[in-house]
Amino acid sequence: HGRTPPCTESILKAGFTRVVIGALDPNPLHAGRAVQILQAGGVKVMVGVLEADCTAVNRAFFKRITTGRPWVIAKAGMSLDGRMTRPPGEGQWLTGPAARRDAHRLRVRVDAILVGANTLRIDNPSLTIRGVPVPVHKIQPWRVVLSRGASELPKHAQLFTDEHKDRTLVYSGKSLG
Repeated sequence: HGRTPPCTESILKAGFTRVVIGALDPNPLHAGRAVQILQAGGVKVMVGVLEADCTAVNRAFFKRITTGRPWVIAKAGMSLDGRMTRPPGEGQWLTGPAARRDAHRLRVRVDAILVGANTLRIDNPSLTIRGVPVPVHKIQPWRVVLSRGASELPKHAQLFTDEHKDRTLVYSGKSLG
């Protein structure tokens, strides 16, 4: 087993007589094995209860296991005319407070936040979680900067100087394909 032992051992030891499984683990190394183990131990197993909901809750994990690729959420603030930045002299924010809160709620749910080098140079973002409830176990997401060359990035940027600088990565000079 990986980081955690199989739950089937604990279920059998606890003496449960019935187990309800919403969605089977898609990992081919052990998909469906839990059902076999539990049934062999005399446990009645029902599979597929609220399956769509359970799959949705675990969609990031399921995507990684079934495709080998990460679950990615793309977030962009955009004006009605398609602009992603304000014209010079019109202030800092393109989006309102509610949209910014939503962005921070997304940050609570992800493992990494990615920006381009130009965003780093122009906005000097902190890419931290602020202003929303954060679960006790949640750590600061990785902050990833895409750049053609690391030498072009401002060394004084918040991402490189704040308390979370050790959770900042620069992806430089490599193909994303």
